[in-house]
Amino acid sequence: MSDRLQELVRAEYAGKAASFFEKVRAMGLADAELSAVPSLFIPGWGDGYDASFFKVAVAGMETVAWSNEYGDSLKCDIDAHANGQYDVAASCRLFRKDGPAEWRNTFWQYPATVLAHLFESSKSEVLQKDDLLMRSVAWFNGHSIETFNSRGVDQSAISPEKMARLQEAADECGLSDFAAFADVFQPDLILYFYRNQSGVSNRCFPKNIEFVRHWGDHDLADEYRICGRTILLQFPHTTWLRIHHVPESEIAETVYEVLRSRNVRTALCEKNGEYDFYGMSAADWMSWVAFVRGEAAKYPDLDNMTLSRHLMLTVAKELAKHNATMNAQTLVLILNEVDKFRKDNWQCSKERRGPCASVAGAYRAYDNAGKQGDADCIAEAFTKLDGTHAWE
Repeated sequence: MSDRLQELVRAEYAGKAASFFEKVRAMGLADAELSAVPSLFIPGWGDGYDASFFKVAVAGMETVAWSNEYGDSLKCDIDAHANGQYDVAASCRLFRKDGPAEWRNTFWQYPATVLAHLFESSKSEVLQKDDLLMRSVAWFNGHSIETFNSRGVDQSAISPEKMARLQEAADECGLSDFAAFADVFQPDLILYFYRNQSGVSNRCFPKNIEFVRHWGDHDLADEYRICGRTILLQFPHTTWLRIHHVPESEIAETVYEVLRSRNVRTALCEKNGEYDFYGMSAADWMSWVAFVRGEAAKYPDLDNMTLSRHLMLTVAKELAKHNATMNAQTLVLILNEVDKFRKDNWQCSKERRGPCASVAGAYRAYDNAGKQGDADCIAEAFTKLDGTHAWE
């Protein structure tokens, strides 16, 4: 199964990156100058992002010392482009391999605290390399090329004027544009940590972005709306927050308060909860049905068996974020609501494909394919009516 987002990113950013590289080559910068600048930043996303019920994106001011598989400088990108090797998905592959939790820099302490508060976890858990919450975010930069004053730039090798020209070229090519990012990734929430010295920044914001209101003491957060659906919360950069002793918990509580006031459901289930059809509310049922229908719609060409197993894994990963489980009977009742399954009369019943047998089949399929992590996720997520594992 191809990565849907990967293809969307290529479609949106490949031409923009190529145009940018040609602009840079026309500037006639020396190799030493190109080597002084970190690689071009293309948005990245974790392997759980696309299947997330509530999609969170984190945006920052700069790339700091961003690198990809071609190297750690703009020169490496230019060379790869000249050789026909450059692929905008390189940023994503590095993100998936390491992930922000692995880098342990101070920037991610604030987003991790927000995620922990919204999804009833802890910052220490979120900052584990393989934590599903941290690996379910997308990452964007309002500066796709470094600013001169960033510590990622060798200031002895390039002038601020030339750095400004590079950033201008990147902006002209749409590489720092929030509208393009929102269109591709469709986030429900963007946490943007950056303001300029005047306290307000409209850097690369969409022309039709809607300012809603200020939040917190001293207008700590600015709330915007993109295309009427995506909530963008803009804070000062995390460096400013730390210097001014703004607690991570205050940022997390502000985000929580905004979402609560907008009646946004960030989690499908309570931590340590168990989902049962006869015990869940109508709202919960509708949320799960909308969730699996939306995921199924992304893959219209999959055969029913493959799609069913993919949806089981998607639900299992969502449950794992909250240490919750769901009995197999409830799972298949939800899957039965998928339009494709209804159309094809391919639905689970006790007389045909039993609920626990379906879970066991999905477990074996991922296990036989060498995807033990996915198999384990399914094993831990779904239970029999007596509470034992459904896959056994």
